[in-house]
Amino acid sequence: MFQPNSVIAGRYQVVRLVGQGGMSNLYLAYDRKYNGATVVVKEMTASYSDPKEQQMAVDLFHREAKLLASLNHRHIPKVFDYFQFAGKYYLSMEYIDGVDLAVKLEETKGPLPEKQVLEWGEQVAQVLFYLHKHDPPIVFRDVKPSNIMISSQGVKLIDFGIARHFDQAKKGDTMRIGSPGYAPPEQYAAQTDPRSDIYALGVTLHHALTGRDPTATNTPFLVPPARDLNPNLQESTAAMLARATQLDPSDRYQSALEMRKDIKHILQRGNQSTRVVGAPPSLPQEGPVSASADASTPDSSGNQSAPQQAAASANNSANSSAPAQAAQATASQTPAANGSVAPATSANTNA
Repeated sequence: MFQPNSVIAGRYQVVRLVGQGGMSNLYLAYDRKYNGATVVVKEMTASYSDPKEQQMAVDLFHREAKLLASLNHRHIPKVFDYFQFAGKYYLSMEYIDGVDLAVKLEETKGPLPEKQVLEWGEQVAQVLFYLHKHDPPIVFRDVKPSNIMISSQGVKLIDFGIARHFDQAKKGDTMRIGSPGYAPPEQYAAQTDPRSDIYALGVTLHHALTGRDPTATNTPFLVPPARDLNPNLQESTAAMLARATQLDPSDRYQSALEMRKDIKHILQRGNQSTRVVGAPPSLPQEGPVSASADASTPDSSGNQSAPQQAAASANNSANSSAPAQAAQATASQTPAANGSVAPATSANTNA
């Protein structure tokens, strides 16, 4: 572990450790090459006795770097550099001066204001549409509160460790992976597609608007009507949530753009309630999720755990997959021939 003022690879001066988990450490640092720009350096620390598990962790880290370097959207963190130093792998990424949605929910212990949550949801739907229309489409596979960073500039979708390109010819995912409570049924047994991300976003918004934590239940696919838990919600908002969280993918929104349009329509009506009710009414007794759903190392089914960052306030989630984080900048990047990512000056592309 690097101490403050340590220098990584002769370039990144460590300010402090901002996140730590089973697969990586996250450091706030100054980039000496770019006039001391503030960045986050992610150090892969995963170490497994099983060579296959170790290679899986390395592959996920490599894939995240390559995938992020290929994307350019204002709601996705930028990668500036990918390198190896002293036998370990590193990423330098955009620093996000904010906090993740999971922290906000923990602080509130109940529903958040409807208008604010819808605005965040519209931005996440925007970036999901961008990913889904990518060629080939990218399925994020891990939308949840701890992967939505919130700052004064809007939201950032973080943690691309288990995102993958969608191959319609495949009958199923190589690994069953995701976060219990937010992942849709098909993510455990079949092929995920863009509609899987729509379900996860719907459950995330339902959590934020009702205060009901889907991970604190042994019925993860039971999503109660939102207005039963928060009567102050508009009927149109409740209907949007119900459609997004249908168990059958064919009954959900068929694209993130379609869901985004509905959210924008609700916002444009301009009569959203900003009142917040207290704790949600008691639900039928629900036991905790089985500990087996929360694996700390990759296994034969692909389940794994890793840290999430909340910039200056790191939030390490036990149900997350490979970590992702970020560093403040306005330039986009393109992969260099040596595998690093060199900053460029092209503008962000927005969906």
